[in-house]
Amino acid sequence: MAVKQKLEKEIAELTRAKKALKECKARFRTLTETAACLIDICRLPGIVRDTTERKQTQAQLLHNAFHDALTGLPNRTLFMERLGRAIEYSKRHKNLGLTH
Repeated sequence: MAVKQKLEKEIAELTRAKKALKECKARFRTLTETAACLIDICRLPGIVRDTTERKQTQAQLLHNAFHDALTGLPNRTLFMERLGRAIEYSKRHKNLGLTH
């Protein structure tokens, strides 16, 4: 019984460590690439900033601008922007059949 409990404890610790490593890798990917290169490859001094929060905020602002706050559905602004793109695309690719 004690062996089973030790194994369960070890599995739980490994699961937590795996989750923490995954989060760390995700945050590292969002670091400024140039600064990471300076530090890791060139061994030059530099400043590294974690841009995760800024990127998440930008994504949320963009979502808020193009979606209804109550329903989360796309709004008229997004529709008009996509329609404009489709019209411009159809002008460049006339053989697709979308015309105005």
